[in-house]
Amino acid sequence: MAPGALTTALKEEYPEIIRTSKFNSWPEAFKKGDEVIDEILATVDKDFLEMFNIGFCSGAIENALNGPHDVVITEEMANKYFGVEMRLGKH
Repeated sequence: MAPGALTTALKEEYPEIIRTSKFNSWPEAFKKGDEVIDEILATVDKDFLEMFNIGFCSGAIENALNGPHDVVITEEMANKYFGVEMRLGKH
């Protein structure tokens, strides 16, 4: 573990470093109707998806995490909250 600013500083100081990633996770509760579901959420940056070769069942890595409000969720979590129907664009 290291401070988040360290990843940026290391990339600037050492050009041989191609990618770094910030990761933070915490428990969170969500409501689905009257049910409360506990989940583990994480914030990551775009490099995380490429460093760990994250596969997508919908959408594309090139379009992921480009904006400040973009999210990527697991297929399991998408099915839990939205069912097996198309999930893109759901709120």
